[in-house]
Amino acid sequence: NNARVTAIYSDWIKLYVAWKSWSSYWIDVLSDSVYNTEWELITRGYYANSLKEIKDWILAGIGYSVLKPWESIEIEYSVNGGNFTNLRTIDSSTQTIADFTEDLFVREQFQYIQFKIILKWNWTTTPSFYALDLIFNNNVKR
Repeated sequence: NNARVTAIYSDWIKLYVAWKSWSSYWIDVLSDSVYNTEWELITRGYYANSLKEIKDWILAGIGYSVLKPWESIEIEYSVNGGNFTNLRTIDSSTQTIADFTEDLFVREQFQYIQFKIILKWNWTTTPSFYALDLIFNNNVKR
């Protein structure tokens, strides 16, 4: 499949998704009459200044709003085109410091990396995810 999302826009009532497939352009409208309980975003592959350079992943800072008991955020990662691996599942019982957390995990080496952020809910509210700051080689890269 050659489809790529090119833009996302919301007017607070509807969500508009513009995408391209081969040489055709499309806009889908997700209205308030469509009720979803899960949404995911897969980031583009990040390789910093060089795809050849091996980077050491030190930690990740995750910014999100306080979650309600029926909301959760799952964060997965994939290095060098491999399968996605769960990094962390955040729910209302997750300890936070001012709604921001830094997760230490096993040091991972990569040439490029992708993340998958999965928002889950079962009521009319949705979780808010703000940022994932990747810290590697003593530098912060977004």
